[in-house]
Amino acid sequence: MSEISIEIVPRSKEHLLGYLKELKHFSQHIDVVNIPDLLRMEIRSWKGSQTAKQFFSRAIPHIRAIDFDLNKEAEIKKFITDNRIDELLIINGDPPPDNSKPTFETTPIQLCILIKKLLPETVIYGGIDQYRPWGIEREVEYTKEKVDAGFNGFFTNPFFDIELLKKCADCLKGQNVYFGISPVTSENSMKYWEKINHVHFPESFDMSLQWNIDFATEAISLCRANNFNTYIMPIKLDLHTYLSALFS
Repeated sequence: MSEISIEIVPRSKEHLLGYLKELKHFSQHIDVVNIPDLLRMEIRSWKGSQTAKQFFSRAIPHIRAIDFDLNKEAEIKKFITDNRIDELLIINGDPPPDNSKPTFETTPIQLCILIKKLLPETVIYGGIDQYRPWGIEREVEYTKEKVDAGFNGFFTNPFFDIELLKKCADCLKGQNVYFGISPVTSENSMKYWEKINHVHFPESFDMSLQWNIDFATEAISLCRANNFNTYIMPIKLDLHTYLSALFS
């Protein structure tokens, strides 16, 4: 059965609680929430996930591989068990800009292998970046390497082009994938995706709310028809307006 996840940026405890209360109005459509780990935010992902589980049965924190020392197995196991983490998404992670905390050369594959050894029942997701310079074919090969390492599923970067989504879906048949959707309704947001994530927006793209709703509706339908999941990242939008239109 196709699932829908909502990604929540935990800007503050008050913001997170308010967001979760608003999301609860759409709980019949939402299967799981996922929470990124952003060092500039006051709440780390695993703490945000504990709060989210007061509202939803499933919450997936993002974990930065470079924060973990593979030589400290007991600490890693304690971290996962103490924070009651049964599902997690492993990303590479970027070093802190001010070098305020130690980082390690740990890769997502290495961390997945270790966690599966320590706690084999843990459900582990990896990332898929369809915009990497090496191209979709190499990204799919990298995904297969992650499957061999024990990853149970994947979250992609957000899509803005339905044809690119179709191409990736064809390449990823049989995998447990959450395809990303993130509405873009301002030039600043568009420039961010182009500069940071190397997104090429299609000629058909426009920044209207209606275009973004129509795109999300088509993407969700396509994913459901092909036994894939979706996750929605409704940044800087009126949440009730967007989700009401999407789930009407």
